Amino acid sequence: VFRVCTAPEFDAAVMALILVNVLVMSMSYAGESAPWADGLFWTNAVLTFVFTLEVIGKNVALGPRAYLEDAWNRFDISVVFLSIVGFVITVSTTTKASYLALLRIFRVARAFRLIKRAKGLRTLLHTLVFSLPALRNVGSVLLLFFFIFAVMAMNLFGRIKMQDNVTRHANFNDFPSAMLLLFRMATGESWNGIMHDCTIERACVELITGDLAGTFLDTDAAALSGLVEEVDFVDRCTPSRVGTVAFFCIFELLCAFVMLNLVIAVILDNFGEYNKQEALPVSESDFGQFAYEWGKLDRFSSYYIQITEFPTLLKRLNAPLGLKAIPSDLQRRALSKFLLG
Repeated sequence: VFRVCTAPEFDAAVMALILVNVLVMSMSYAGESAPWADGLFWTNAVLTFVFTLEVIGKNVALGPRAYLEDAWNRFDISVVFLSIVGFVITVSTTTKASYLALLRIFRVARAFRLIKRAKGLRTLLHTLVFSLPALRNVGSVLLLFFFIFAVMAMNLFGRIKMQDNVTRHANFNDFPSAMLLLFRMATGESWNGIMHDCTIERACVELITGDLAGTFLDTDAAALSGLVEEVDFVDRCTPSRVGTVAFFCIFELLCAFVMLNLVIAVILDNFGEYNKQEALPVSESDFGQFAYEWGKLDRFSSYYIQITEFPTLLKRLNAPLGLKAIPSDLQRRALSKFLLG
């Protein structure tokens, strides 16, 4: 069992099944026929059974303690457990609960295991993890900018007339709505349209009393004479056309261009540093491979292996720590040269 579960071919087969599982899950669609849905369900059930066997086999081969020491194994057993729970609930009940769909979605997370074998994806993931401390600082400054601009927008545009872009779903009436709208603007989504709506100067005074309540008039309309603001009408016009344009342009420059590009710069800087580490004579991935292959020979974590197993270890390791890249017919000569110096 140990030899089967630790063989490279076994890992390759599991990765192929993961791709098949993701493909099967992507074949579901709205309004699908019952036979098609049943076929996808039982195909997923078979794949879940195979992945369960994989977890059991690796636990038998490595032992529960050694198996759970690997973060990828803990992730895998969590996904398998959730898949089994979802399968049991689906089979045992006919109720269409929303949490069942959530349990099925967790099966897609199994695709993250592809990162373990793809060096490029692994590099990107490590870069993102290493960037988190710096991103926390950048994110704090960005959140501070959002807070300041949200408070300013509430005071300046909290009563602006609802139009094409400033609507009941996108406005500055309260703090949560202002933060949400600023986040949307930071992505570049219709920020100029919102700016134009906030520069309104005509037909923006709302009558709230009398027969014409709910209608909008110009600020210089004769009907407003003798009426009291906040009692008979509400001014929903821009406080300043020039100030509004300046507010939105400054926000876009600071939050959309400078701060968000600073986030990208931090990630790219860490990506370069990580690539420098990988370019060292012995990189972090080389040490990781050494620990993985050593663990196959030292199953009880004694930190020792038999001297007769050392050549086997060298044959399994890539350069510069091992001889795996050397053709098999030349490995014996290279091994003798390596050991005898």
